[in-house]
Order: sequence, then structure tokens, then C-alpha cells
Amino acid sequence: EHGGSIPFGWSQIKESGSANWIYKDGGLYDEGVSHPEHAYEGSYNALFAYSSSYTTKLITPPINLENALKPALIFWHAMQEWAGDVDELRIYYREHVDSVWILLEEYTTEVYNWTQHIIYLPDTLLSPTAYIAFEGKSAWGAGICIDNVSVVEHGIVPKSLENIYIKSVPTNFIPTSSKNNLILRVDLEV
Repeated sequence: EHGGSIPFGWSQIKESGSANWIYKDGGLYDEGVSHPEHAYEGSYNALFAYSSSYTTKLITPPINLENALKPALIFWHAMQEWAGDVDELRIYYREHVDSVWILLEEYTTEVYNWTQHIIYLPDTLLSPTAYIAFEGKSAWGAGICIDNVSVVEHGIVPKSLENIYIKSVPTNFIPTSSKNNLILRVDLEV
């Protein structure tokens, strides 16, 4: 939640104009109502809403994806129109801090309710210093809201059985009516 401040390690690049992403509960506030009314979860979400044409990237800290198999970016997003206008959200990635940003996905139509997006990241991003950027472009809409951003592994690591160890019980007597006595143990080594 970060008390309405940018999360630790995140940064912003102003591509056009001087607007920042802000952190509040819900979207653009007008006539007693926010659009959307509240954050998806908790008390704060990221919001980019301006009445001039600005473009700013909200950038994750470096993410180590070097050993990932099939990582996915998961986030919640809402972006309501205002008087027929809607803002634009683009998702970019780069392998390291000096790489060129590459467009991954874009949203240019209204997303009225909070909606979860799952975007699988390309194999080219599997580096120890990957970055993801949420680029907001204001176009006089009700703002771009994002919440609960995470990168999650969706791959399956294939495993195989290496050895089977079977151990028998000692030859000691087992008392009648006793419980939980070890009679045979099988260990599987993967």
C-alpha cells in the first residue's frame, strides 16, 4: 500500500509533459464520485489521469527472470471513458536498464470495471534484470488505474523419478493393538 507513495524501487519516465502517476483510492474524482470508485484491493491503486495530453511510464524495479520458465505479468486494470474520451495504457518490457523498450500489449478502449489481465512474458525477457513499464497516455478520459501487479511463474518444471528406496521394518515384535508402527517405508528420490 505504501501510504499513497510510489512503491519502493519503482520509477517513472516522463515521455511527454510533466505528469506523474499518483497513488490513491479509485480513479478520477468528479462530482462526488471516483471512476472507478475504489482501488481493486486495499486503500490505494496507481492512477494516471490528466486533462492534457501527457505520457509517462511507471516502471518496475529489476525483476530476476533468469531461471523462469513461463512467467506471466498479472495486474488489475480499470480505465473508464469520460464524455466519450478514453485514456490509453501500453505495457512495455526490456531486458536490462540500457535496452530499448518493446511493446507487449496495449489497451485503448474503455475497461469500465476492474479487470484482471494475465500477459505471458516472452522468452527474450528471461534475464536477471528484466523491467516492465506501464505507460499511461492521458487523452481526457477518466484515468488509467492499475492495482495488484505481480509476475508469477506459470511454467511446470519436468521432474523424473531417479531412485526408489524400500526399507523394511526391524524384526522386533509389535505389540497387539499398537498403532502407527512402521512396517514398510518407501522413499522416492526425484
